[in-house]
Amino acid sequence: MDSAEDNKNSVKELIHKIGYLKKILLKHWLIIFSVSIIFASLGLLYSIYSKPTYIATISFSLEDQDEMGGMAGLASQFGINIGGGSNEGLFSNSENIIALFETRQIIKKVLFTEEKINNRKQLLINHYLDFNEYLDKWKKDKVLKNFDYFKSENVPLTRLQDSVISGFYQEIVENNLDVSKPNKKANIITVTLKSKDELFSKLFAENLTEVVSDYFSEYKTKKARENVKIIQNRSDSVKRALSASEYELAVFKDRNQNLIKAESYLSQVRLARDVEILNIMNTEIIKNLELAKMALLNKKPLIQIIDYPVLPLERKKLRKKHGILIFGALGFFMISGYIIGKDLLKKTLQS
Repeated sequence: MDSAEDNKNSVKELIHKIGYLKKILLKHWLIIFSVSIIFASLGLLYSIYSKPTYIATISFSLEDQDEMGGMAGLASQFGINIGGGSNEGLFSNSENIIALFETRQIIKKVLFTEEKINNRKQLLINHYLDFNEYLDKWKKDKVLKNFDYFKSENVPLTRLQDSVISGFYQEIVENNLDVSKPNKKANIITVTLKSKDELFSKLFAENLTEVVSDYFSEYKTKKARENVKIIQNRSDSVKRALSASEYELAVFKDRNQNLIKAESYLSQVRLARDVEILNIMNTEIIKNLELAKMALLNKKPLIQIIDYPVLPLERKKLRKKHGILIFGALGFFMISGYIIGKDLLKKTLQS
Protein backbone atom coordinates (compact mmCIF):
# COMPACT_ATOMS: atom_id res chain seq x y z
CA MET A 1 0.00 0.00 0.00
CA ASP A 2 2.80 2.42 0.93
CA SER A 3 4.55 1.72 -2.35
CA ALA A 4 1.39 2.36 -4.39
CA GLU A 5 0.77 5.57 -2.42
CA ASP A 6 4.37 6.73 -3.05
CA ASN A 7 4.01 6.07 -6.77
CA LYS A 8 0.76 8.01 -6.82
CA ASN A 9 2.41 10.94 -5.05
CA SER A 10 5.38 10.83 -7.45
CA VAL A 11 3.05 11.00 -10.47
CA LYS A 12 1.17 13.91 -8.92
CA GLU A 13 4.45 15.69 -8.20
CA LEU A 14 5.63 15.15 -11.79
CA ILE A 15 2.35 16.47 -13.19
CA HIS A 16 2.63 19.47 -10.88
CA LYS A 17 6.19 20.21 -12.08
CA ILE A 18 5.20 19.88 -15.74
CA GLY A 19 2.27 22.23 -15.13
CA TYR A 20 4.59 24.67 -13.38
CA LEU A 21 7.11 24.64 -16.25
CA LYS A 22 4.30 25.06 -18.78
CA LYS A 23 3.00 28.03 -16.84
CA ILE A 24 6.45 29.67 -16.84
CA LEU A 25 6.90 29.12 -20.58
CA LEU A 26 3.42 30.45 -21.40
CA LYS A 27 4.09 33.50 -19.24
CA HIS A 28 7.14 34.33 -21.39
CA TRP A 29 5.72 33.04 -24.68
CA LEU A 30 6.42 36.28 -26.52
CA ILE A 31 10.13 36.23 -25.65
CA ILE A 32 10.38 32.53 -26.55
CA PHE A 33 8.54 33.05 -29.82
CA SER A 34 10.70 36.07 -30.73
CA VAL A 35 13.99 34.28 -29.99
CA SER A 36 12.83 31.21 -31.94
CA ILE A 37 11.95 33.39 -34.93
CA ILE A 38 15.33 35.13 -34.76
CA PHE A 39 17.16 31.80 -34.67
CA ALA A 40 14.98 30.42 -37.48
CA SER A 41 15.87 33.49 -39.56
CA LEU A 42 19.54 32.89 -38.84
CA GLY A 43 19.07 29.28 -39.97
CA LEU A 44 17.47 30.47 -43.21
CA LEU A 45 20.35 32.89 -43.86
CA TYR A 46 22.92 30.21 -43.07
CA SER A 47 21.29 27.74 -45.48
CA ILE A 48 21.27 30.40 -48.23
CA TYR A 49 24.82 31.71 -47.86
CA SER A 50 26.71 28.64 -46.61
CA LYS A 51 28.88 26.94 -49.23
CA PRO A 52 27.98 23.40 -50.29
CA THR A 53 30.22 20.45 -49.51
CA TYR A 54 31.41 18.26 -52.38
CA ILE A 55 32.05 14.58 -51.69
CA ALA A 56 34.47 12.46 -53.74
CA THR A 57 34.51 8.71 -53.11
CA ILE A 58 36.92 6.05 -54.37
CA SER A 59 36.43 2.34 -53.72
CA PHE A 60 39.20 -0.20 -54.16
CA SER A 61 39.92 -3.82 -53.32
CA LEU A 62 42.95 -5.21 -51.55
CA GLU A 63 44.93 -7.91 -53.38
CA ASP A 64 45.51 -10.70 -50.86
CA GLN A 65 46.30 -13.71 -53.04
CA ASP A 66 49.79 -15.00 -53.82
CA GLU A 67 49.81 -15.30 -57.58
CA MET A 68 53.57 -15.74 -57.60
CA GLY A 69 53.54 -19.01 -55.66
CA GLY A 70 54.52 -21.26 -58.58
CA MET A 71 57.17 -18.89 -59.81
CA ALA A 72 58.51 -18.44 -56.28
CA GLY A 73 58.97 -22.21 -56.01
CA LEU A 74 60.76 -22.38 -59.35
CA ALA A 75 62.95 -19.39 -58.55
CA SER A 76 63.91 -20.86 -55.18
CA GLN A 77 65.59 -23.74 -57.02
CA PHE A 78 68.03 -21.17 -58.33
CA GLY A 79 68.47 -19.54 -54.95
CA ILE A 80 66.24 -16.53 -55.68
CA ASN A 81 63.83 -15.01 -53.17
CA ILE A 82 61.08 -13.15 -55.05
CA GLY A 83 59.06 -12.13 -52.01
CA GLY A 84 56.39 -14.83 -51.58
CA GLY A 85 52.81 -13.76 -50.89
CA SER A 86 51.35 -10.32 -50.68
CA ASN A 87 50.29 -10.50 -47.02
CA GLU A 88 53.65 -9.57 -45.66
CA GLY A 89 55.13 -7.10 -43.22
CA LEU A 90 53.62 -3.63 -43.12
CA PHE A 91 50.65 -4.53 -45.35
CA SER A 92 49.55 -7.71 -43.62
CA ASN A 93 46.08 -6.30 -42.83
CA SER A 94 43.65 -3.62 -43.98
CA GLU A 95 44.01 -1.59 -40.76
CA ASN A 96 47.59 -0.77 -41.73
CA ILE A 97 46.44 0.34 -45.16
CA ILE A 98 43.81 2.65 -43.66
CA ALA A 99 46.41 4.08 -41.27
CA LEU A 100 48.80 4.66 -44.20
CA PHE A 101 46.21 6.85 -45.97
CA GLU A 102 46.10 9.13 -42.92
CA THR A 103 49.84 9.59 -42.32
CA ARG A 104 51.32 13.09 -42.47
CA GLN A 105 53.94 12.21 -45.08
CA ILE A 106 51.34 10.80 -47.49
CA ILE A 107 48.95 13.76 -47.03
CA LYS A 108 51.84 16.20 -47.52
CA LYS A 109 52.93 14.47 -50.72
CA VAL A 110 49.37 14.69 -52.08
CA LEU A 111 49.10 18.39 -51.17
CA PHE A 112 52.29 19.07 -53.14
CA THR A 113 50.94 17.34 -56.24
CA GLU A 114 50.71 19.68 -59.22
CA GLU A 115 47.46 19.68 -61.18
CA LYS A 116 45.83 21.82 -63.87
CA ILE A 117 43.27 23.96 -62.05
CA ASN A 118 41.49 26.90 -63.68
CA ASN A 119 43.61 26.49 -66.83
CA ARG A 120 46.94 26.72 -65.02
CA LYS A 121 49.31 24.41 -63.21
CA GLN A 122 48.90 24.70 -59.46
CA LEU A 123 49.87 22.80 -56.33
CA LEU A 124 46.86 21.34 -54.50
CA ILE A 125 48.05 22.99 -51.29
CA ASN A 126 47.92 26.43 -52.96
CA HIS A 127 44.43 25.72 -54.28
CA TYR A 128 43.48 24.70 -50.72
CA LEU A 129 44.75 28.10 -49.55
CA ASP A 130 42.68 29.85 -52.24
CA PHE A 131 39.24 28.32 -51.84
CA ASN A 132 39.47 28.50 -48.03
CA GLU A 133 40.55 32.17 -48.37
CA TYR A 134 43.29 31.67 -45.81
CA LEU A 135 45.62 34.36 -47.18
CA ASP A 136 42.88 36.99 -46.75
CA LYS A 137 41.98 35.70 -43.28
CA TRP A 138 45.62 35.80 -42.21
CA LYS A 139 46.23 39.44 -43.19
CA LYS A 140 45.33 40.56 -39.65
CA ASP A 141 47.51 37.89 -38.04
CA LYS A 142 50.91 39.15 -36.86
CA VAL A 143 52.67 35.88 -37.69
CA LEU A 144 50.89 34.87 -40.89
CA LYS A 145 50.14 38.27 -42.51
CA ASN A 146 53.05 37.94 -44.99
CA PHE A 147 52.50 34.27 -45.74
CA ASP A 148 52.76 33.43 -49.46
CA TYR A 149 52.05 30.45 -51.72
CA PHE A 150 54.16 27.30 -51.54
CA LYS A 151 56.72 26.82 -54.33
CA SER A 152 57.26 23.09 -54.74
CA GLU A 153 58.01 19.95 -52.75
CA ASN A 154 61.73 20.24 -53.59
CA VAL A 155 62.09 23.74 -52.09
CA PRO A 156 63.12 23.53 -48.40
CA LEU A 157 60.30 24.56 -46.07
CA THR A 158 60.56 27.24 -43.42
CA ARG A 159 59.48 26.58 -39.85
CA LEU A 160 56.30 28.60 -40.46
CA GLN A 161 55.43 26.70 -43.66
CA ASP A 162 55.96 23.40 -41.89
CA SER A 163 53.64 24.56 -39.12
CA VAL A 164 50.94 25.55 -41.65
CA ILE A 165 51.21 22.13 -43.33
CA SER A 166 50.76 20.44 -39.96
CA GLY A 167 47.62 22.51 -39.42
CA PHE A 168 46.26 21.56 -42.84
CA TYR A 169 47.07 17.91 -42.15
CA GLN A 170 45.03 18.00 -38.92
CA GLU A 171 42.12 19.73 -40.68
CA ILE A 172 42.01 17.23 -43.53
CA VAL A 173 42.35 14.10 -41.40
CA GLU A 174 39.86 15.24 -38.74
CA ASN A 175 37.26 17.04 -40.88
CA ASN A 176 37.61 16.10 -44.55
CA LEU A 177 39.05 12.62 -44.98
CA ASP A 178 37.42 9.32 -44.14
CA VAL A 179 39.02 5.95 -44.96
CA SER A 180 36.98 2.96 -43.89
CA LYS A 181 36.05 -0.64 -44.58
CA PRO A 182 32.22 -0.56 -44.78
CA ASN A 183 31.84 -4.33 -44.92
CA LYS A 184 34.12 -6.23 -42.54
CA LYS A 185 33.77 -9.42 -44.58
CA ALA A 186 34.47 -7.85 -47.99
CA ASN A 187 38.01 -6.85 -48.85
CA ILE A 188 36.96 -3.40 -50.10
CA ILE A 189 38.07 -0.06 -48.68
CA THR A 190 36.38 3.30 -49.36
CA VAL A 191 38.19 6.65 -49.40
CA THR A 192 35.94 9.70 -49.01
CA LEU A 193 37.13 13.30 -49.27
CA LYS A 194 34.76 16.21 -48.68
CA SER A 195 35.56 19.88 -49.11
CA LYS A 196 34.07 23.20 -50.19
CA ASP A 197 35.70 22.87 -53.62
CA GLU A 198 34.48 20.23 -56.08
CA LEU A 199 37.72 19.93 -58.07
CA PHE A 200 39.87 19.73 -54.95
CA SER A 201 37.75 16.88 -53.54
CA LYS A 202 38.10 14.89 -56.75
CA LEU A 203 41.81 15.54 -57.35
CA PHE A 204 42.80 14.99 -53.74
CA ALA A 205 40.97 11.65 -53.50
CA GLU A 206 42.47 10.42 -56.79
CA ASN A 207 46.00 11.53 -55.97
CA LEU A 208 45.81 10.14 -52.44
CA THR A 209 44.91 6.70 -53.78
CA GLU A 210 47.66 6.91 -56.40
CA VAL A 211 50.33 7.96 -53.90
CA VAL A 212 49.44 5.12 -51.51
CA SER A 213 49.37 2.65 -54.42
CA ASP A 214 52.83 3.81 -55.57
CA TYR A 215 54.14 3.59 -52.03
CA PHE A 216 52.88 0.04 -51.72
CA SER A 217 54.24 -0.99 -55.14
CA GLU A 218 57.63 0.40 -54.15
CA TYR A 219 57.52 -1.53 -50.88
CA LYS A 220 56.14 -4.70 -52.45
CA THR A 221 58.69 -4.92 -55.28
CA LYS A 222 61.68 -3.97 -53.17
CA LYS A 223 62.95 -7.56 -52.82
CA ALA A 224 62.36 -8.29 -56.50
CA ARG A 225 64.23 -5.14 -57.56
CA GLU A 226 67.12 -5.98 -55.24
CA ASN A 227 67.27 -9.49 -56.73
CA VAL A 228 67.37 -8.10 -60.28
CA LYS A 229 70.13 -5.68 -59.33
CA ILE A 230 72.26 -8.36 -57.61
CA ILE A 231 71.86 -10.91 -60.42
CA GLN A 232 72.47 -8.23 -63.07
CA ASN A 233 75.76 -7.33 -61.35
CA ARG A 234 76.73 -11.01 -61.20
CA SER A 235 75.82 -11.43 -64.86
CA ASP A 236 77.94 -8.43 -65.88
CA SER A 237 80.86 -9.73 -63.83
CA VAL A 238 80.70 -13.25 -65.35
CA LYS A 239 80.38 -11.81 -68.86
CA ARG A 240 83.53 -9.75 -68.35
CA ALA A 241 85.38 -12.79 -67.01
CA LEU A 242 84.11 -14.94 -69.91
CA SER A 243 85.18 -12.37 -72.48
CA ALA A 244 88.63 -12.13 -70.90
CA SER A 245 89.03 -15.93 -70.82
CA GLU A 246 87.87 -16.32 -74.43
CA TYR A 247 90.34 -13.65 -75.53
CA GLU A 248 93.17 -15.26 -73.55
CA LEU A 249 92.41 -18.66 -75.12
CA ALA A 250 92.37 -17.18 -78.62
CA VAL A 251 95.72 -15.42 -78.07
CA PHE A 252 97.22 -18.62 -76.68
CA LYS A 253 96.10 -20.64 -79.73
CA ASP A 254 97.54 -18.03 -82.10
CA ARG A 255 100.92 -18.08 -80.37
CA ASN A 256 101.18 -21.86 -80.02
CA GLN A 257 99.78 -23.18 -83.30
CA ASN A 258 102.84 -25.26 -84.25
CA LEU A 259 103.90 -26.31 -80.76
CA ILE A 260 103.26 -29.88 -79.60
CA LYS A 261 104.63 -29.51 -76.06
CA ALA A 262 102.61 -31.15 -73.28
CA GLU A 263 102.91 -27.99 -71.17
CA SER A 264 101.37 -25.87 -73.90
CA TYR A 265 98.60 -28.41 -74.44
CA LEU A 266 97.83 -28.45 -70.71
CA SER A 267 97.58 -24.65 -70.62
CA GLN A 268 95.20 -24.73 -73.59
CA VAL A 269 93.01 -27.35 -71.87
CA ARG A 270 92.87 -25.24 -68.70
CA LEU A 271 91.89 -22.11 -70.62
CA ALA A 272 89.22 -24.01 -72.57
CA ARG A 273 87.86 -25.44 -69.30
CA ASP A 274 87.65 -21.95 -67.77
CA VAL A 275 85.75 -20.72 -70.81
CA GLU A 276 83.34 -23.69 -70.61
CA ILE A 277 82.71 -23.17 -66.87
CA LEU A 278 82.10 -19.45 -67.35
CA ASN A 279 79.73 -20.24 -70.24
CA ILE A 280 77.71 -22.57 -67.99
CA MET A 281 77.69 -19.97 -65.20
CA ASN A 282 76.61 -17.25 -67.63
CA THR A 283 73.73 -19.41 -68.94
CA GLU A 284 72.45 -20.14 -65.43
CA ILE A 285 72.75 -16.52 -64.36
CA ILE A 286 70.79 -15.39 -67.43
CA LYS A 287 68.02 -17.85 -66.46
CA ASN A 288 68.03 -16.47 -62.92
CA LEU A 289 67.98 -12.89 -64.22
CA GLU A 290 64.98 -13.58 -66.45
CA LEU A 291 63.12 -15.22 -63.56
CA ALA A 292 63.87 -12.23 -61.33
CA LYS A 293 62.66 -9.81 -64.03
CA MET A 294 59.47 -11.83 -64.48
CA ALA A 295 58.91 -11.73 -60.73
CA LEU A 296 59.32 -7.94 -60.78
CA LEU A 297 56.95 -7.50 -63.73
CA ASN A 298 54.30 -9.80 -62.25
CA LYS A 299 54.15 -8.14 -58.85
CA LYS A 300 50.55 -6.89 -58.88
CA PRO A 301 49.82 -3.59 -57.12
CA LEU A 302 47.92 -3.75 -53.85
CA ILE A 303 45.12 -1.42 -54.91
CA GLN A 304 42.62 -2.43 -57.58
CA ILE A 305 40.35 0.56 -58.22
CA ILE A 306 36.62 -0.28 -58.39
CA ASP A 307 34.97 3.18 -58.50
CA TYR A 308 36.45 6.59 -59.36
CA PRO A 309 34.82 9.94 -58.47
CA VAL A 310 33.02 11.42 -61.49
CA LEU A 311 32.01 15.05 -61.98
CA PRO A 312 29.61 16.42 -60.93
CA LEU A 313 30.29 15.15 -57.43
CA GLU A 314 27.73 14.48 -54.75
CA ARG A 315 26.77 17.86 -53.32
CA LYS A 316 25.56 18.44 -49.77
CA LYS A 317 24.06 21.69 -48.57
CA LEU A 318 21.71 22.53 -45.70
CA ARG A 319 18.20 22.98 -47.10
CA LYS A 320 16.23 26.10 -46.20
CA LYS A 321 13.45 24.25 -44.35
CA HIS A 322 16.01 22.20 -42.41
CA GLY A 323 17.94 25.36 -41.50
CA ILE A 324 14.74 27.02 -40.23
CA LEU A 325 13.68 23.96 -38.21
CA ILE A 326 17.08 23.18 -36.71
CA PHE A 327 17.98 26.75 -35.76
CA GLY A 328 14.42 27.52 -34.65
CA ALA A 329 14.39 24.48 -32.34
CA LEU A 330 17.83 25.40 -31.05
CA GLY A 331 16.62 28.92 -30.22
CA PHE A 332 13.47 27.57 -28.54
CA PHE A 333 15.37 25.17 -26.25
CA MET A 334 18.07 27.70 -25.43
CA ILE A 335 15.69 30.49 -24.38
CA SER A 336 13.37 28.04 -22.59
CA GLY A 337 16.29 26.60 -20.64
CA TYR A 338 17.47 30.10 -19.76
CA ILE A 339 14.00 31.19 -18.52
CA ILE A 340 13.41 28.02 -16.47
CA GLY A 341 16.94 28.11 -15.02
CA LYS A 342 16.56 31.78 -14.08
CA ASP A 343 13.21 31.13 -12.36
CA LEU A 344 14.53 28.12 -10.42
CA LEU A 345 17.59 30.11 -9.29
CA LYS A 346 15.33 32.94 -8.11
CA LYS A 347 13.18 30.51 -6.09
CA THR A 348 16.26 28.88 -4.57
CA LEU A 349 17.69 32.24 -3.45
CA GLN A 350 14.32 33.29 -1.95
CA SER A 351 14.00 30.08 0.05
